[in-house]
Order: sequence, then structure tokens, then C-alpha cells
Amino acid sequence: IAVFFDRVSDPGAQAGYSQAADRLLVTGVIDGSFALKADALTPGRPTVAAQTTFLIESEQRLARYLRELVGKPDESPEPKASLAPGVISGKITPGFSRPYEPNSPIAKLNRGKPAEQDETPIEDRTEPLFAKDGIVTFAVGTRAPDAPTAPDFGEQVNDSAYIRLVRGEAGGDNSLILTGGVAVQYTDLRKTRNLLISAERAVIFMPAGPLTDLSKFASDQLRGIYLEGDVVATDGQYTLRGPRVFYDFQQNRAVMADAVFSTVDAKLGIPIYVRARTLRQEAANQVKAEGARLSTSSFFEPVFTIGAKSITVTEVAAKAEGGRKVTYVDAQNITLRGMGVPFFWLPGFKGEIDNIPLRDIRVDNSSGSGAALKTTWNAFGLMGMKAPEGVDARLLIDYYFDRGFAAGTRTDWATPTLTGQIFAYTLVSDNGRDVLSNGTRFEQDQQFRGAVLAENRWDITPNWSLFAEVSKISDEQFIDGFFREIASEGREVTSDIYLRYIGGNSHFSALIKGTFNDFTPNQYLLQSQGYTVNKLPEIKYARLADDVLPGIQPGLLTWTHEYDYSRIAFKFTEPTIRDFGFNNPFITNKEFGINPNQSLGDRLRAAGFNEQAFNRADTRQELSGVFDWSFLRINPFVVGRFTGYDKKIEEISAFSPDGDKQYRAWWAAGARFSTEIERIDDSIESSFFDLHRVRHIITPSATVWTASSTIREESLPIYDDTVEALATGSAVRTGVSNVWQTQRGGPGRWHSVDVLKINTDFTFATADRNTDSPFGRFFDA
Repeated sequence: IAVFFDRVSDPGAQAGYSQAADRLLVTGVIDGSFALKADALTPGRPTVAAQTTFLIESEQRLARYLRELVGKPDESPEPKASLAPGVISGKITPGFSRPYEPNSPIAKLNRGKPAEQDETPIEDRTEPLFAKDGIVTFAVGTRAPDAPTAPDFGEQVNDSAYIRLVRGEAGGDNSLILTGGVAVQYTDLRKTRNLLISAERAVIFMPAGPLTDLSKFASDQLRGIYLEGDVVATDGQYTLRGPRVFYDFQQNRAVMADAVFSTVDAKLGIPIYVRARTLRQEAANQVKAEGARLSTSSFFEPVFTIGAKSITVTEVAAKAEGGRKVTYVDAQNITLRGMGVPFFWLPGFKGEIDNIPLRDIRVDNSSGSGAALKTTWNAFGLMGMKAPEGVDARLLIDYYFDRGFAAGTRTDWATPTLTGQIFAYTLVSDNGRDVLSNGTRFEQDQQFRGAVLAENRWDITPNWSLFAEVSKISDEQFIDGFFREIASEGREVTSDIYLRYIGGNSHFSALIKGTFNDFTPNQYLLQSQGYTVNKLPEIKYARLADDVLPGIQPGLLTWTHEYDYSRIAFKFTEPTIRDFGFNNPFITNKEFGINPNQSLGDRLRAAGFNEQAFNRADTRQELSGVFDWSFLRINPFVVGRFTGYDKKIEEISAFSPDGDKQYRAWWAAGARFSTEIERIDDSIESSFFDLHRVRHIITPSATVWTASSTIREESLPIYDDTVEALATGSAVRTGVSNVWQTQRGGPGRWHSVDVLKINTDFTFATADRNTDSPFGRFFDA
């Protein structure tokens, strides 16, 4: 069954469940016998002209729906409203008297070759403003309840509204004058497109001849419509506003003076406003403006606008974009304005709205780099080119009031196999002042400062990936002064190539890692170890949780084993501590053990470390089990690890207590214990706290652990925390996890959410454990 509604809405419906539309098709399937109850039922097709027009529109909508069901394009020509009932261009229309059948005429109508591709450039695909079979209706003023449906000639609707017919002399054209608040609606019967226009007054120009209905016309019966007085025209996507407008039905265009045009870009989701001295709409999806200003602000005086001699805005469905609407702008003689003041000029622009050259403009006063006027530009838009799919290239052009000009780029790309970004920024000549995160001020006098950070990921196959990154920074204050978030929050700034395979429970990787800088900008590395590690190369292979007894007891006992070969070397930080903003000798000696004019590299060398490269081999073997005893789950484990170096420890760390050794054996054993207690309370109901039933989950757990090594952690130079920095000693962790959950969402959509979590842990350790923190915390890794 199919029902086609005209102007349907349900204002009393619950939010999120209501339907409202000018036209709405509702379909359903009924299986078995049923009864139909109606206040009035008249079988057969209607004969009233208005009802016949609506019926033809509804059958066209149902035809499109049926074609979509079978996945075929609509190849039939658009029907005319004047055709005989039940016939569309000589073919039978789908009716309600028989079911849809594969061999029916409507099914045969859908068979055939696909429609040919439209080779017209997408920005030139325009649609007629008015279709020949469109219907124009109007209403004037506020009609009394007993007023007739169609006004008579010269009828006065109320005290301030009237309709007056003026006949042309000597058989000339007729005119219809409407005043007192006018609403005009144009309906495209082919596409169910509606244009609603409201104004204070209107004049409808019609050809000579007899008139029978003054409230409704076919679009091909009109010469034009002139409206004035707060004119607002909208089709749901485009909105025009101005003091007066003329719609020319013969030339299929509209002209509005002192107008404001608005639409919403579907791709970016932002509003677009065009203000113009003269605005012409020559197609349903295209507006041309002269003496125009384009902005994304609806205020009368926008903060930022793009002025142009002429602007053309076209909106079409891009087939390559999945059918979504694409907004194109063609502007000539462009002037960029801020607060009404022109500050930049371009000869022209043509392309999608998101390809407009200027992306962002702002005045920024950074605590690190000072005040500046910063602009972000679309690099492809500046060149008049469309960006390749998945590529976003931004050009940064900034002016620092006490430093001069700076330039850079932020370019991102994302394709099915490649993902990456590049960031580059430079000051050609810098005589300003850096303010570092610790408050130290540095006066700069350098000819060139900048940084390049780039990375890329290549998914070669679903299992193989290749990562690459490169970084180069001019000086140790640049990142902290200009891009502090990289220094405080960014991951390690380095240069490397990393090949990785992940398949099932196995992992393989090969890494080459180094740096082109003699320092690191990452604050967490400066505050912890003061150096980075070169790996030339590092090769790893691992298998996780291989089943040891698959044929006897699957999952009872698993084996995890890892293998690693590396050629590694320290890379010390060479700039002095003063270069990082530490000028006070008392603080530098207390925190680093050196004076401000010494470096962290000097401190490490004095402690007996060096930057020689050497080979390291490491393997880790773990056996773990899963045993359920009544309500208790027990996970015992035993771990063994062997690490070997091709040099003695004393050649790497001169003052190590175990300097004459080249090998380390480390082992650990223990068990995890856990259970779960659950209670559900169906009586809890609170709209204030949004509670519907409550489930309390209590999870007591404990870990018993002990480890020992032939070389203690403090005797080894730490290249990797997961290899050298292995703890020893014994510890017990015990705790309880409490989780309270409730249900939210409503009937048919209930789902569980966590409302409150409370975790309580106690850790006890023996005296021979490694003391890395004053707090007794245990990380069960």
C-alpha cells in the first residue's frame, strides 16, 4: 500500500519521531486480510482539476520509488500534467488496483541500458528556474472563514488586502494586482520542488484572454510576477531577500535589486551569504550577483567578507561525490575585506566553495612568539586548481609585528593506502623575542629559523605497512617559542623508516631511527633522560598467546615469545642548559648537576656514558595459564628474559657495578586472582539522576609477583624501558573494583551505561624492590 501526503505534519508527536514535509510518500506491506476504515471513500480517479494534478504528481513519485526498489534508473521522459489520467508518455503508470509484478509494464519500463553520462562540466549543469508544467498559486491577506476559495475580480479580502484585475486595452495583456500581504507558491510537478515567496504587494502579468481561476495558474500561462516590500523567496535550500524582485517566466530568470542571497554548503555545513546591488537567478540552482560581497555571516555588517565585481553561485549534485550537493563559486575581481577595510586583491576564483583561497584570518598574541596577523590559505585555490581527492594543502602567511614575515604549510593527505602530513614553517629573518614555557626570554638575532616535520603511512597490503617520518629544526628554542603544543604534548620528534607486519597473532617489524638535530624539543624526554636513541636497525618478531595444548585442553596454557635484534647508540643533547631557559646556577646544579653553560651531553659523559654504537639481542618467553576454581579465576604465569650485548657493560657505562658483564638473565613468576559479584536492583527509578534499574558489579582481584635478575636495573644503560628497565623484587597488589551501571535510552532502545566507578588498590613490596616512585603503585602489564 502507498499513501502520498500533501503538507503533512504532526506537531503533537514526540521529538525525534515526528514527520513533516510538503510531500511525503509512505509505503507499507500488509500480509493477510485487512479492513479499511474511512470517513468517506470514493473509488476511482478524481475528476477535479486540482486533484488530478496532485494524483499525477503522486503517481510519478511512486514510479520513482518502484524504480529505486529494482535498482534501475528513470529513463522515461518526464510526464506532462495535461496527459490523460493513467497514461505517462504512452506508458502505463503504476496504480493501486494490482500488485507490482516483474513482468508488468512498469517493470519492463525499467529495463534497458543505463543513462548516458553527462559530460557537461559540473559547474555548468544548470536546471531551468521554472518548468513548463509548473503550477503557481497565491493567497492574499487573511481570508474570513466563509470567504470563497477563489476570489472574484476586484474582491477586497479585508480592510487592507485586495485583488484587482486590470485588463489590457485593445486585447492587450492582463494584470492582476495583489496587496495587503501576498504569498505565492510555485510547484514543479516533476521534482516536487516548491518555491515559496512572500511580499507586501505583487503584480501578476498574464497574456490576453479569458480568465477562470485567479488563485492558480500554470507557469506557461504567466508572463511574469513582480513583488515588492520585504520580499523573501525560498525553496528550502536557497533563500533570497530584498526590497523587490521580478520573476520573468518567459525568459526563465529572476532579478532582485539590493538583495541578500543565502544557502548552505552541504559539504562543509556552513551558511553562505551574498549581498549584491543586483542579483539575477537564471536557473533553479544558480544565482549571479553584481557588485557583490560573499561571507559566512548573516549580520548586516559581517566581520569578514569577500567583495567581487561579479559572483556566480551554482549548486549541483556531483556524481563522483555520492550524489551530494556541491556549491561552486565563480568570482571576478575579488577584494578581501576585514571590518569593511580592503586588505587583499585577487583577479578571480572559480571552484568549490571550500576551495576559496582564504581559509582563516586572525590577530593572535602568543605568549611565546608575540603578536601577529596570521592567515591560512587554500594552496590549490590560490592556483585556481581543484585539490586532488583526499589532499588538503594549506599555506600559512603570517606577519609578526616585532619579527616580520613568516610562511609555512600544513598539508594532509588521506587515500585508501596513503595517510600523512607535512608541516613546515620559517621566519626569513628574526629579530624578535622568544618566551619559553619556563618564562625565560630569549632575544633572537638569526637570519633563518624554521622547522620541517613530515610523516607518511603506506598500507601496502592489509598486513604490511610502511611508516616514514623526518624532522629538522633550526634551533632549540623554535618549537617551544612558536608551537609549544608540540614540545609539551607531541610524540617524539625524530626521523625513521618503520616496516611492520601484523597477521593473526604474529608481529614482525624493522626500524631505522635517527635524528638530524643535536637536541630534542620534547619536554618529557628532556625532563626524564636527556637523550634520544638511534636504532640502525632494530628488527623484531613476536607471537602472542600460542596455544600449548590445543588437542588436550584448548586455552588452558599459552606461550608468548618475542625476539629482538638492535644496533643502538645514544644521541645526547648538546646545547647548553641555558639554551633551554635555565639560567640560575643553583637550580641547574640541583636539578641537573651541571652549570648553565654545560649541556646534558656533558653531564652524561661525566657519568661514564658514551655514544658508541653496539649490538643487542633480546628474547622474552612467557607461559601463562587459565584455571577456574569454583567462583575464582586463577592466572599463573612465569616469564624468562635473556639480553646480550656485543660489548661489556663498562664500555657503555663506565661506572656500572656490573661493568664486566655482557649478558643479563631476568625471570619472574606469579599469579593473578579475580572474581566477580553482581547485584541488580530493579526498584531504583529516578528521573532526576536518569536512573532506570541499577547493577552493582564488584570485582575483587589480587596479583602476587616476584622477579630477579643477574644484573639490576640501575647497572644498565637504559635504551628501552621495556628491555633494560625491568624491575626486580617481590610485590603483592590487592584491590576491589566497584562499578554501578544503569539503563538509558527508553523502551526498545535500552542500553547499559556506567554511572560510577570506584577502584581501591593496596600495594605491598619487599625492601629489595626498585624504588622508582615514592608512591606504591603497581602496573600489571
